Amino acid sequence: MYRTPQGVETYYMFVDANTYEQITPGNGRGMCTVAGNNRVQFCNVTAPPSNAVAFAYPASFQRSGNSVIVNWQLGLLGASTFPRDNQVHVHASDIPGANSGWIADDLWKVDLNPPVVGATLNLLSETSFNVTYSANDSLSGVLATAKSCSSNLQGNESIVLMQDAPAVNPNSQNFTGSQTRQTCFDNATGQTRYSVSNTPRDGSFSFDWNATDYACNRAPSVTAQLRLKKPWLMTVDGDLFSRLGISQTTIADIERIQSLFLTDQHNRVPYLSDYNFMSGQNSLPARDSELDFAVRSYLDANGKPRDELAYESWYDLADAQLESRLQASQQLTAQGPVTFADVTTHQIAQTLGSASIQPDGFPASEPQDRLNVIRVQGDLRLNRVTCNTKTVFLVSGNLTLEPEIGLQDNPAADIVNGCLFLVKETTTILPGQSAGTPGDTTPDFDTVAGFIVTRSIQIPPDPQFNALRVTGSIIASENNTFDRDAGVVLNQLSPSEIIYYDGGRYMHLFGEVLSMPVSFNIVEKPFLDSF
Repeated sequence: MYRTPQGVETYYMFVDANTYEQITPGNGRGMCTVAGNNRVQFCNVTAPPSNAVAFAYPASFQRSGNSVIVNWQLGLLGASTFPRDNQVHVHASDIPGANSGWIADDLWKVDLNPPVVGATLNLLSETSFNVTYSANDSLSGVLATAKSCSSNLQGNESIVLMQDAPAVNPNSQNFTGSQTRQTCFDNATGQTRYSVSNTPRDGSFSFDWNATDYACNRAPSVTAQLRLKKPWLMTVDGDLFSRLGISQTTIADIERIQSLFLTDQHNRVPYLSDYNFMSGQNSLPARDSELDFAVRSYLDANGKPRDELAYESWYDLADAQLESRLQASQQLTAQGPVTFADVTTHQIAQTLGSASIQPDGFPASEPQDRLNVIRVQGDLRLNRVTCNTKTVFLVSGNLTLEPEIGLQDNPAADIVNGCLFLVKETTTILPGQSAGTPGDTTPDFDTVAGFIVTRSIQIPPDPQFNALRVTGSIIASENNTFDRDAGVVLNQLSPSEIIYYDGGRYMHLFGEVLSMPVSFNIVEKPFLDSF
């Protein structure tokens, strides 16, 4: 507003500080927003430019005390394409405590585009992960953001979701089945660190995120999804029999899993095994073996010797055969309970009194003459032992293995070693001493190299969430427990136990001395074909 010396008041409208035009009632002059760059310019609203999308026209104005009240007439023009209402906007503010009303902070604008939003999830550990939320609007600015989170769990299963950073109160929410919470702790942008209770679950969490700008454009929601998975076991090559069935993943799961421990084997995806025989109900995956072979009525004889051999267990049969077929110099005895730690099997044999055994076994031409047997009367514990001989451990009690149980040989130089464990009672594979790698999202593996034949196998949980890799085989007839768990977040990447079949090594080393006449029925034909 400007007042002349004669007391005549003149009013002006401004596009910017240096561009203005006098307001003359009734002449049709106003301001237009043009398409392309949303530039505001003066125009005649009765004959606007062809590329104008909207106009603001000071239809009337009056003075009231120290204020000028303008009646702005707003309109949309032919070049506009408005998919919904409220596209012409201005950001206004009020001065607290002042009788000034709402004051526009900026020019009137046209904004047809919603904010650009993103939600990216990154795994951190066995139970924790980050979600990075972003929302940007270069024209209008972001007015509001909103998060919601949903669970997709089986039945009435539940799990606890926690927000670790930034701090909130309360910082935990319980989810049951398929449940959505419209407020997921906060609505802040930036990186949020979450964790879940390590409860074995198959399902997922969805984190939905959207934003609205000052022009009331609402962005379509984006979703970051966390997959939850129970621990699972896998075998590579060889055959699998389970009289009571096993809890197992589907082949579709395996094909989605990315892990350096699950690379293709001979241009094949890693199936559960070559052949499966599982009698338990509700345990077969959608595609359980490479050749889709499954017989529920078959009972495998690997659990114990056949009846005609008249031995109660593999331990009893092997004990008798080794006693009669090997020389006394190849056989050593230890009274249990006994523990060997941080040594090689060659050193164990020397400790028990063998002076002639060498690393890689006895020097001899025939395979059975290179072997040695260690009989343990009672319990045996091996902590971090390396197998560098051709050794059969006959244990009349229980066997406890603390990884790493390694193997040292050189097949390229025709030096093949291996340790066969024949255990009358229970074999337990404890957690190793490795604490894992902080921040590493690939599960760390304890390793055991050996062929284990035992009444029962027990694999308790590892508090460090390390998985277990056995290279060799396991034959166990009853009360078996596989309780390793890589964590409900990282189980999606890898099995908690993986068994690589290496039976050819042990048949080469011990097949001659432990051979026996065996007859096969027609159901066992696929087993023979797989060798």
